[in-house]
Amino acid sequence: MSKTSSLTTILVRLAMLGVIGLAPVQAQEVDAALDAAAIRYKAEAAELAQLEAATDPESRIKLAQRLAQGTMTGPANPLPRFDLDRAESLLDEIIAGGDPKHQQRALSLKADILGRRGTPEAAAARDRIKLDLARNGYAPAIADLVVAGGALPSPLTEETAIAALETRVLEGDRKATAALSTLLAARDPERSRSLQAQAQMLNLAAAETDAKAASVLGRSYLEGTGVAADSAEGLRLLKQAAAGGDRDAVRALDRAVRDKVPGLEPD
Repeated sequence: MSKTSSLTTILVRLAMLGVIGLAPVQAQEVDAALDAAAIRYKAEAAELAQLEAATDPESRIKLAQRLAQGTMTGPANPLPRFDLDRAESLLDEIIAGGDPKHQQRALSLKADILGRRGTPEAAAARDRIKLDLARNGYAPAIADLVVAGGALPSPLTEETAIAALETRVLEGDRKATAALSTLLAARDPERSRSLQAQAQMLNLAAAETDAKAASVLGRSYLEGTGVAADSAEGLRLLKQAAAGGDRDAVRALDRAVRDKVPGLEPD
């Protein structure tokens, strides 16, 4: 499904206020973009209503994820609206429930939300949660730790971490695949290279449908971290992610303009 960009929204608002006029071709493009946004909003509103009505932990976690990722504010406004407070509140309810099956996932998502708060206290709380999850063998937290270059916390051993990541690799988890490649670099170089290639393919596949994945991969190409530097591919992915509403991609493009990255026109 096509997604509209923040630029489209701005143009529509300015045209409605009479500040600017749109040529026929531009007007057609705006109409098509708004039609696509209306379809997307209708599907998203139905999904959110279904999640709001559900009371099971799985649905509450999904609702918290949607609120943290951002929801459209209306059919004519594709800019995402975030509700981190409500998302965290939903997760706290699940954590307090004590169900181990859902508690770890809720804690992991809460750590991600705390990381977006931008305060030293929230960052410290995020790190504590991730360390506790890693100590308890939670593979996504182990993967985050390894990918970030952090040391494995005691009593977690490298063998235990590898075993936990192996399960996630079989499920097609791209971050776990990259983390396992890192851990095996010295003890099994051949498999490490194979996993690195596998992680790259998973990242490329995810980037086609996930704005956040496209943003992360785009920045990796621009900076040459984990992949061979390719500014053209990096800019393509960042533009795609920005059109999908990813704020980090917008900031990365802004930096690219200021740094005069070849291949990016300021307009």
